[in-house]
Amino acid sequence: MNGIECLEHIKKIDRLRDTKVFMYSTTTESSVVNKAKDLGADDFTVKPCSITALIDKLTKIFAADL
Repeated sequence: MNGIECLEHIKKIDRLRDTKVFMYSTTTESSVVNKAKDLGADDFTVKPCSITALIDKLTKIFAADL
């Protein structure tokens, strides 16, 4: 199962439908990024990124939940 398929399954489960989903992928294909966002992904980060960029992204994600 790839990330898009996983996201589709998550969004079909009632108790998980509103769960925030952050995609982390090697793809830079805009069609995949757009599909993920259309399916309800809250954000899409392309890897590899620097550890600093990843820490910054995760800090923003977790700070938004507080």
